[in-house]
Amino acid sequence: WYESNSNNMTHEVKTKQPNELGLYNMSGNVWEWIWDISTGATNHRHTRGTGYDRDASIYISYHGQTLAYGMHSSIGFRLVRTATEQSQGDVYSQGISLNGTTYAKTGEVVIIPAGTVAKIAMTDNGSWSSYCKDEDTRNQGVFLKDRKVQLSPFAMSQFEVTQELWFAIFGVNPSNFQTDVADGEIQNLRPVECITWYDAVNFCNELTKRTMGEEHCVYIIENSSSPNGYVEYANVSIDLSKKGYRLPTETEWEFAARGGDPTSEVWKYAYAGVQTSKTPENFTEEPYNDNNLENYAWYNNNSNNKTHEVGKKLPNTLGIYDMNGNVDELCYDWYDIVYTENDFIINPEGPSSGENRIKRGGGYNSIGSYGSCVSGRYDILPNDRPYPYSCGFRLVRTITE
Repeated sequence: WYESNSNNMTHEVKTKQPNELGLYNMSGNVWEWIWDISTGATNHRHTRGTGYDRDASIYISYHGQTLAYGMHSSIGFRLVRTATEQSQGDVYSQGISLNGTTYAKTGEVVIIPAGTVAKIAMTDNGSWSSYCKDEDTRNQGVFLKDRKVQLSPFAMSQFEVTQELWFAIFGVNPSNFQTDVADGEIQNLRPVECITWYDAVNFCNELTKRTMGEEHCVYIIENSSSPNGYVEYANVSIDLSKKGYRLPTETEWEFAARGGDPTSEVWKYAYAGVQTSKTPENFTEEPYNDNNLENYAWYNNNSNNKTHEVGKKLPNTLGIYDMNGNVDELCYDWYDIVYTENDFIINPEGPSSGENRIKRGGGYNSIGSYGSCVSGRYDILPNDRPYPYSCGFRLVRTITE
């Protein structure tokens, strides 16, 4: 918010796009007090970021100075803390680096901090019944009444894997959407798609080898068959004690999408970051578009039938983008709609076998409300590259230290 659009007043924080670290209003709205004393003016302190009433100084390298005891409607501040331990939502990594290049939009955030666990014990079906009355289990997610799970520390990428990062590992781009990028967006930063589940787990291992070493690979891939040049079958197992890159389990995905706090009202939102504008009675009924979803997802009502650069919509409360829409996101688990009611299950990985794998979150072509909601569960053959090219993925890592 600056002179040209602020109407000469401050605005609610977090109504403009954040930077790549998920920080809002670093430019505009109000100048921000800084600790530093101004050179040559010991009774002045620095201010940065500019306010609602200025245009010329909006760039981030500009610094102002103001009397330390001065008060003005365009000067505020933000808080920092010295990080002595991890907290949920902290930046875990600012980006993936390969051969001296740090790739854009590859940062990660902490979902469950080191040295802690998350215990989720569902006493009711409020995680989905607050916005949906449909009894179809595909719309109910994994946090069902009487289910108990315990999750270990992990971090998740803020963005879906981009075409640029995929090309950096494999030297090819399998995506269908390589042209007709939307105005103001960067082609290479659209999500990779037109991939299989086997492609995704192979990518995770290859990325791990390039950045950490083969000994940290999470997946054991055996007995693979590639008669047509790509994997059509393989035995894949997982070692969650390794710190390499991997797909999220379905439970990890939904825990992060819901904001990581089952006691928060946000946990019961229909979408990652915002509640639906529809009633529970008509959530799965026409019209399927949802005004509250427009700023948080690319879906069939606003995508123009194509993918978009990752991170162009608002994130959820943990700073994770595109958990609704753009591309469906692959998870590790085999698809199953039955969950046993038992004691705490530690780091559930889903059924031990199956035919299809899980995908979550919806894509650019998904039907608005229930097609993009955080509890929607869908499946895909692990060797399928589905038309209309709406399947991608994001990365997670077990935090081991």
